[in-house]
Amino acid sequence: MRPGPSGDPLLVGYLVGERRDDVRARLAEVLPAPLVPATLVWLDRLPTLPNGKVDRGALPAPTVGGDTGTGAALDGTAGTVAAVWRELLGVPVPGAASDFLALGGDSLLAVRCATRLAAATGRPVRPGDLFAHPTVAALAAHLDGLAPDPAAITAATDLDGPEPAAEPATERSWKESAPGGADRFQDLSRNRPCGVGTGPAPAGPAPLSAAQTRLWFLHRLDPADTSYLLAFAVRFAAPLDPDRLTRALRRVVDRHPALRTVFPDGPDAPVQHVQPTADTTPVVVPLAPGTPLAPGTRPGAGTPTDTGTPIDAQLRRLAAEATRGPVDLATGPLLRVHLVPDGSGRALALLLVVHHIVFDDWSFGVLVRDLAEAYDREGDPAAAPERPAAGPAAFALSQREWLAGPAGRRAVADVLAELRDAPDLLDLPATPGADVDAGDGSPRGAALRTTLDAATARAARELARAERVSLHMVGLAAFATLLGAATGRRDLLVGVAFAGRTSVAAEQSVGCHVNTLPLRLRPAPDRSFADLLAEARRVTLFAAAHQDVPFDLLVERLRPTRRPRRNPLVQVAFGVQNAPPARHRGLAGIEFTGVELTPDTARLDLTLWLDERRDGPAALWTYRTDLFDHDRVAAWHRRFCAVLRTAAADPRRSLADCADTAGSERDE
Repeated sequence: MRPGPSGDPLLVGYLVGERRDDVRARLAEVLPAPLVPATLVWLDRLPTLPNGKVDRGALPAPTVGGDTGTGAALDGTAGTVAAVWRELLGVPVPGAASDFLALGGDSLLAVRCATRLAAATGRPVRPGDLFAHPTVAALAAHLDGLAPDPAAITAATDLDGPEPAAEPATERSWKESAPGGADRFQDLSRNRPCGVGTGPAPAGPAPLSAAQTRLWFLHRLDPADTSYLLAFAVRFAAPLDPDRLTRALRRVVDRHPALRTVFPDGPDAPVQHVQPTADTTPVVVPLAPGTPLAPGTRPGAGTPTDTGTPIDAQLRRLAAEATRGPVDLATGPLLRVHLVPDGSGRALALLLVVHHIVFDDWSFGVLVRDLAEAYDREGDPAAAPERPAAGPAAFALSQREWLAGPAGRRAVADVLAELRDAPDLLDLPATPGADVDAGDGSPRGAALRTTLDAATARAARELARAERVSLHMVGLAAFATLLGAATGRRDLLVGVAFAGRTSVAAEQSVGCHVNTLPLRLRPAPDRSFADLLAEARRVTLFAAAHQDVPFDLLVERLRPTRRPRRNPLVQVAFGVQNAPPARHRGLAGIEFTGVELTPDTARLDLTLWLDERRDGPAALWTYRTDLFDHDRVAAWHRRFCAVLRTAAADPRRSLADCADTAGSERDE
């Protein structure tokens, strides 16, 4: 993995042997697009260490996006589109006929591409435009036909830190093609709540965002609740100097205001306040006696099927213990750090426990990257200090301004119209004997971690390519098919979590940006799967374009049915993990790898998350143990896979047929 133009990791392949031009094409035949190397570097020989292992630190940096591949050079709007795609998709864009979906695009990447293209062209670009006009030429022609709209330009920040002179050529090209050139990116008009530039946090206390307000209120109801504490570990490929690592962590905390923010009471409502400093000294937690270090092994990637090493097991136990103690939102600290040393005191891993009110999964990828870069800077006395990132107070103020303005009011009205008269309570058939009203406090949760078998994964990808949709849309339609068959509902809501990173500034910041939106689907038994899939595509792109509308505002306006211990509006959720991976290789070749260790929780009745992996998509089902048991959820997974296979074989089959075929496999 190597950092790409945007700072996100890119997969690079190093080869020795007879040079061929079809290596990536042949890999694409057997691997999903995200697992095909973004670029290839041919070498006469691989550099090695004295022990014979590959010297990863000596591998040359690749040249990414220096040209368009085998096609002719692109200029004008087409050149801008190609440059943005190269940066975000991390693959060569051969020419004007290059296809967004074929290159590995999905709904999240469509949002990020739309953000940059709006900034670069000054035209209103929506995520759906990349699906409706999927080639470079078609999208460029569409953009050229739009009238310039300054309000569509989303704020952006410099992507690679404080040294503009070191900006990669591909990124510089699309920035310089923007109206007013690259300098204009320091002061852009705002169309979205995340459209803020970098800089210091607002002076003095600031109001909370909608998501922060909800989390603050839940904490106020039960200060001892720990269900919103997140736990993450950062593993190092080689032991690190603990003092240098501590200083690097201090740099990261100084750069991101979110990690120094507390939430005291204000005169009329809670406020957020950024403290000037925060104590980041890790608590040292030695390994349990006798724990093997397994030298030379790679750390687990943290995906649902990883077994990991003995150190990973200890980190999981430590995470479970560290998340049992609540935090005080008013006084902090909201970030706790533990350091796991080896026998000589050098750092093997960090454990981070942080409250969700200032952090989310995307933030972890940002933190791992910044921590690796800060560790490098600590070894370079001439390194300049990092540019401050935008903080949650700035985003909260921007969100309030946006919601009060015409664009925000229009977006809220659009979502409310989409959800008008939708059923707001979905009761899934529970495991016989479960008492849905038993017990006090938050429901307990459990998880089923499994995978999609190779045949099912291949069928789902082929269906996505044939129907011009993403894997997320295929999975969402299959999930809705199961929900409809299980409940008899012809109209239902499925929650989908969106990253909420609708500006470059937001992409590069730490904070709680994630937002859930209800997607309305109508899985009537007589509909064809292809018809439901088209609806899944429409509602996904609609939600992606409206992901800044706060979920809590929708609950306030729609006034859904309330039931104790049930989430309002949505009780089930689906998603595909597509945040940038929490992995970064430093200049010295030491890889920092992140893994989520948050204990299983059940904020909703049932959720399904898919995650693309080299050995096939992993599936994570979370569920309430007072509603379902392991066997029932395992049956749901088998039925989900069966629906995917049946629909892929004939997308025109009715949902009733798809569900019947799935039902025949429940007890296999």
